[in-house]
Amino acid sequence: MRAGRMLSLAALCASLAPAAAYACPVIDAAARFAEGQMATCAETLKGTALNSCVGDALSGFSVGVKATPLKDVAARAPGPIEIVANQVRAADKNGAASALNRARSIVSGLAAQSGQESRVAYNRINQVFARAIGVINAKG
Repeated sequence: MRAGRMLSLAALCASLAPAAAYACPVIDAAARFAEGQMATCAETLKGTALNSCVGDALSGFSVGVKATPLKDVAARAPGPIEIVANQVRAADKNGAASALNRARSIVSGLAAQSGQESRVAYNRINQVFARAIGVINAKG
């Protein structure tokens, strides 16, 4: 199923304007790296150490998102990502999941206000938040 999702993302990226088509791989590469870091965190850590590690992965992801050529995404998304990263580091399992769910809601709102190119990026950001929630719920 994941391969099908990746193919559809690739097909959508290819159909977008040139700047947006370039943005898709930038955001996706940052997302895949952050998700890999979270998986590594989940292999060995629990509790607050896990939350700290996931928060660090999200901070790194926010730096990658800043590099996107989509100016509205680069300007609006890294702030909420960094805020939630700090909240995840400071919270217990339930607090971290709650912060991530709030962030998903904010990013969904940004996506609703954006064009198709930016919506793809915001949806990928939400997938990273969903992965973080899954890691914390499974191992936190």
